[in-house]
Amino acid sequence: MSGLTKLGDGMNKHGNMFFSWEKDLLTIEIKGGFNKEGMEFWFSEIKKYFKNNGFKVWRRLEIWDEEAMVIPESIEVGKLIYDWLDDNGCTLTAVVIKNNLQEKIIKERFKSHVKIFRNKEKAREWLDSAHKPLKQDK
Repeated sequence: MSGLTKLGDGMNKHGNMFFSWEKDLLTIEIKGGFNKEGMEFWFSEIKKYFKNNGFKVWRRLEIWDEEAMVIPESIEVGKLIYDWLDDNGCTLTAVVIKNNLQEKIIKERFKSHVKIFRNKEKAREWLDSAHKPLKQDK
């Protein structure tokens, strides 16, 4: 039952995210389809995760699996997440997608400064070439 977790109020959240840091690069692996409850849950987890990251500016690499998707009811929460990440120091974002529908959702709905890729290595190359290291407090 991967991707399905029972929340305290009896609602089911769908979708999973996995976070990792490599210097100032945050990688978020996005797995499965997300409903509104799942997006709200992960938004609160992202805020907790960032509480102690120590970076004022940083980059983001998102890797979506084949099933990563949001339903219309959860898109507004997705927009809030993207805006929050941008407002909290994210200067470059590369998203690795698997299909045209994912690309359409990102381009039409999230309106963030995102560059879309189909290949993880190309996304990393772009992030590294577009990145100008800044002195961090860490």
